[in-house]
Amino acid sequence: MSLIEPLAGVAAYLPGAAGDAMVGASFYSSTGSAGLLSPWAGFGVLLAYGAIAAVVGWLVTFRRDLS
Repeated sequence: MSLIEPLAGVAAYLPGAAGDAMVGASFYSSTGSAGLLSPWAGFGVLLAYGAIAAVVGWLVTFRRDLS
């Protein structure tokens, strides 16, 4: 799934692969070259990405001068 061999294990935790795991099908899984996460694990990964983005956005917004 990854062109860079040392990062092959990390590729399953990227947002695109997590979305593919939730759907259950992708180009990579149809060719047999991917190890997708379970659907619930894919949902958890996407939920974590959303939570991290929300926290970073909240911190950036409230650290600025609002006056």
